[in-house]
Amino acid sequence: MRPSGRAPPGAAVAIAARLEYIILVGIRNNDHYFVCQALMSHETLPLKVRRGLAQFGADLRDARRRRRLTVEMMAQRVSVSRGTYLKVEKGDPSVAMGVYAMALFVLGFGNPFERLADVRDDDTGLLLDAERLPQRVRPRRTGQ
Repeated sequence: MRPSGRAPPGAAVAIAARLEYIILVGIRNNDHYFVCQALMSHETLPLKVRRGLAQFGADLRDARRRRRLTVEMMAQRVSVSRGTYLKVEKGDPSVAMGVYAMALFVLGFGNPFERLADVRDDDTGLLLDAERLPQRVRPRRTGQ
């Protein structure tokens, strides 16, 4: 923004208002503001994914308790606020993957993301690649 507090004409102005996972974006065009809504909530995720994240968060909470660590201690070690760490333990999808990875590392699980989607374990991908193999391989011609 300019020092006058007004954005230049045609500039996109992001409104950092976030209420219950609703992100509002305002676009200024010819001195008119149009506000659109991007809904990013738990409802946009498939039920299996929501349940999996909730279970993952509960597992992290149980692992923290077994190690006799408080929420404050974990938040400090993961380098996030207490509120953000509590979102991790609830399995909130809006928390960055790096925070989840750091929580796992702090709890002593190492780096489970390292081989999570490894191509060697991708059976479907390997089958699709095998189907695309050519039936016959011919040497390339040289431009004579």
